Amino acid sequence: TEEGSQLLEFEELGYANASRQNIWSNTAQAIGDHLPLGSGLGTFTAVYRRYEDPAMIERVYVNHAHNDYLELLLEIVIMRMVDID
Repeated sequence: TEEGSQLLEFEELGYANASRQNIWSNTAQAIGDHLPLGSGLGTFTAVYRRYEDPAMIERVYVNHAHNDYLELLLEIVIMRMVDID
């Protein structure tokens, strides 16, 4: 799959610090900063850039959270909050 090949490219290029765990941690921080409305659909890439460690930015950049729940939570927090009874 395309996602699998992208992850393989990360590993092959030696970007160990760009792990999913770091991506998820940065995304979680962004979610907290964008409560309760979220950042808006389709804004992940632009918002995530503000949370990346500048020392880790190389030729490869993060354009998805690699976790659909976290990415949607960042973009549409209030919708999820309304669904909870």
